[in-house]
Amino acid sequence: MRSSAVVVIAPLAAVTLASNAKAQTVFFASGNSGFTNYSDGHFSSSGFSVSALPTFNNITGVKEAFSGSFIALSGFTGQSATLAFGEYGLTGSNLNSGVNIPIAYNFTLIPNGATAVSWSLSMDIGSSNQTVASGTGTGLLTGTGLFTVGSTVNTPSFYSSQLNLVFTTAATNQGVSVVMDPSTAAFSINPLTAVPEPVTTSLLFGFGALGFVLLRRSRRAATA
Repeated sequence: MRSSAVVVIAPLAAVTLASNAKAQTVFFASGNSGFTNYSDGHFSSSGFSVSALPTFNNITGVKEAFSGSFIALSGFTGQSATLAFGEYGLTGSNLNSGVNIPIAYNFTLIPNGATAVSWSLSMDIGSSNQTVASGTGTGLLTGTGLFTVGSTVNTPSFYSSQLNLVFTTAATNQGVSVVMDPSTAAFSINPLTAVPEPVTTSLLFGFGALGFVLLRRSRRAATA
């Protein structure tokens, strides 16, 4: 029976070493923070922040946050603002086509006289731009999304994240405030999830198989 136990454990060790040897893709904070493409108005920010997240599935993600207010200088339908978190760097191993990068968000929109508010969160990675979440209304907005890499992204490269707003104002100095608290998920790229990595799944299966082998061995010894 010893040979059976060794057969279970040896492949697991090989899989673990192979996983640890993989190169990582790293999102990191570098560059400018600000906002672009806003219509008749101005945006006042109380600060942008970026912090690294733990490595998950060989990708080191980041959590981005900012707060501020967009104020219209005149009232009309179809006000729009694209608030860019910034342009940052992407290093390490290439991001291959078809890789799915999970997104989590937690932020609050506060209408300062604005109505008919709609929003979307989008990302640029390499040359690809995708909307990862969207909705209507204000208040606390939480959820998850997914960015699927199209063409392979060769590193070093860049990425950026944007909050896009469309709303109506009836008078000057009306608008929308954004609160993206860094103590929450804020806007998280590749956060840790409850779904185990493939190597973790293999380990769990292997330990289960080993337990089964040992259980059969103990039963045989008891009946002998």
